[in-house]
Parts: sequence; structure tokens; C-alpha cells
Amino acid sequence: MKKRAVSLVALVLVLAGPAAAQNLAPVPRPAAGTVEDAVHRELVAAHDQVEALGRSDAGTDARAAAFGGLGRLYAAYELWDAARASFANALALAPGDPQWSYLLGYVQAQRAELEAAAYLFERTLEIDSQDLAARLRLGEARLALGQPDAARDAFAAALELDAESAAACFGLARALDRAGGTDGAIVHYERALELDPAASQVRYPLAQAYRRAGRLDDARRHLEARGETAPGFPDPRVDEVRRSAAGGAFHKFRGDQAVLAGDLAAAADAYRKAVAADPESFYYRKSLGLTLYHAGDADAARDQLVAAIDLDPGEAQAKSEKADLHYTIGSLAFNKGVHYAAIDHYAAALAYDPDHVDSLRMVGNLRGGQGLLDEALAYFTRALEIAPDRADIRRQRATTLMDMGRFDEAVPELRRLVELAPDDGQARELLAIATERAAAAGEKEEGSP
Repeated sequence: MKKRAVSLVALVLVLAGPAAAQNLAPVPRPAAGTVEDAVHRELVAAHDQVEALGRSDAGTDARAAAFGGLGRLYAAYELWDAARASFANALALAPGDPQWSYLLGYVQAQRAELEAAAYLFERTLEIDSQDLAARLRLGEARLALGQPDAARDAFAAALELDAESAAACFGLARALDRAGGTDGAIVHYERALELDPAASQVRYPLAQAYRRAGRLDDARRHLEARGETAPGFPDPRVDEVRRSAAGGAFHKFRGDQAVLAGDLAAAADAYRKAVAADPESFYYRKSLGLTLYHAGDADAARDQLVAAIDLDPGEAQAKSEKADLHYTIGSLAFNKGVHYAAIDHYAAALAYDPDHVDSLRMVGNLRGGQGLLDEALAYFTRALEIAPDRADIRRQRATTLMDMGRFDEAVPELRRLVELAPDDGQARELLAIATERAAAAGEKEEGSP
């Protein structure tokens, strides 16, 4: 049998025992500021519990459970390094408990350490050969490693455990497909869809198999219906991981991750769950409102932001946070043409934060639109005192001066604008116009009696 390379973490399985339990891996704590405050507090509390048990006369099973709980928490927040160390320690303390080898394998798979993951799932099956989830995850790991024969064996064994498993059928179909068994693959792809018609991820490889078999109409039909939904399977251990984190903080974390990934729909869904878990959280409602705003759902965004304003985020950030919310609500009103409501919210933002630059800019815009050029100029001037390199505000101040006939004052503003935005052709045109008008006004003044 070919010898497989295994990561050092997986070798905990080989070394597990009394000696290993005395030499546990350090679990890295998250640095303050790298995760949301509520998440940081939750993780610190779990760390403290583990360390307290380590100083007590608690048995190895209790300590293993504590490390396992810490690992679930880290895994829920996708902090894989700390999750791996936690589960490795749980496994060293309780090597006969299959949940720790399984969860460590799950984390290794998430880290793309697939050989180690496969080894750990095999170890889980040595302890409990009836573990369907471990069979399926072993098959996925072997398939990802380019070992279709080993994957086929794992998925076939999973089907023996549950003949109605769409996930096992789908896995077996892909293993056969990669080994060149198109006809067998088609049978199992079709069976997977029969068992789980919503599993749209099955349709693309099935269409490719149909095409190779010359069934072009069937291939076309499944290509048109392809999607990303994979067949599911019961996995209570991973479900427990997902439930382990505190409700609101966990969903907020998921929403933040989705925002970073550019998936606003997923972010909004996560923030809605956070709000449902804690309707009195300023930050959850703010995050949901801003996400809905950027997603273009103006009415729903306004509802959440208005609700957030009535909640207190704490003394340190209350003013700037609420100024931002009023500015966003004002922008929603401005975009709908409801200018009186917009200016009320911009004014409220400035009441919280007199240096809120964008609110100053927007009030200047609105006053200029009302023909109140002196007031508009004052707002733009104040905004530029705070943010002198904002090209958009400098343009607005310069054009306001031009509208007031004060071309000589507009010229230096436009020169600075050209410096800030050298590729802005319109800025150069405005500068040429202002320079010409200022010169003409100067000549006229010199020629006056």
C-alpha cells in the first residue's frame, strides 16, 4: 500500500495518549481589533474556561470537551488555525472519541490540508464504521486529491449505509466519471437528482456526461437548469459548530465576511438574523440598513437606519455613528427628491458632528439649488477647511463663485482642482473660462471712469 504523507497535526492521532495530553498545542488568541468586540469577548471567555480547567483537577474528558467547545467556537467564526489547535488538543486528551478526529478532519479540509483530512476521517471510521458523514467527507477529500478509486470506495460504502443518500450518489457518480465510467456515472447522477431534485449542482456534470454519451438534447436541458445547490446530508457535528457561537455576534460576523466578499444579498440575510437575535443592537441595525442602502433597497434601508438612530451605540462613538446614519437617511431622501427631509437629516448629522464633511457638502448643494449662493459658499468653504484635498468639494466651491460672478476668486480654486485631478478635462475648461472672465472683468474695471 502506498504510504501517504500526513501533516504533523494529524500525527496527534498516532501520538495520542497520556504523554501527548501533557504536551498540548497552544491555541492562539485573536488580537483585539481583529474581530468584532462581542466576538472577542466571547472567545476570551471560552479561552478562560479552558485555562481554568487546565489549572484544576478536572479529568481529561472534561478538558477535551472544553477544548472541543473552544474549537467549535473558532470554527464557527472560520478562524481555522485556532480551531485546528483546539480540536487537536481535544483529540490528544480523548483519542477514543470520534467527534474530535472528525472535527479536526473537517477543519483540515477547510484549510485544504486534504491528505490530513482524509487520514482523520479514516480514523473516525475506525472508531465508528457507521458514520455516514465521515464516509462522505472522506470521499470528497479523496476526490479532491485526484484519487477517484479511493473516492469511489468511500461513496459506495456511504450508499451501503444509506441507499437514499443523494450526496453519496453524487459523489459516486463523480468518482466513476473521473475514472472514465460515463455510463455508470450517468446512472448515479440521475439517481441523485431523483432523490434531491433541488440539487442543481448535479446538472452540469450530468450534462457533460450526457454530451459524451451523445445525448445532446438531455445535455442541453440540464445545462439550462444548472445551479450551485449541492445535495445535502445530515451532519450534526458541523451543525453544532454553526450553533455554537452567540446568535447576534455570529450573524454579524457572517454579514461582515459577506460584505468583504461583495455578496450584499448574503450580508443582508446575515444582518437580518443578527437583528432578529438582538433587535436593540445599534450596530446590527446600522449594518443591515447600510447594506440595504448599497443594495438599492431604499425603503427597507431607511426603516433600519431610523430604528438604529433611536438606539445608543455608546459614548465613544455615539456622535460620529449617528451623524453617519442621519447623512445616509438624508441621501435616501435626496435621491427621492424629498429635499426638505434630506436637509433636516443633514442638519441633524451636523448637530451630532459639526465637521461631518459630506453633510456640509450636501447642505451646500441644496442651498445652491435654492439660489442661496452665499449660504452654499459658506458650507463649501467649511467643508474644504476640514478636507482640503476633496476635489469634488473644491469644484463645487469654484462653480458657486463663478455663479456669483466672483471669477477672480474661482481661478485659484480651479488651479488647485487641476492639481488634484490633472486628467479632469472639465476642470481645465472651467479654469480657462474663469481666467478669461476674470481678465475681462479686470479690464472693464480698469476702463471704468
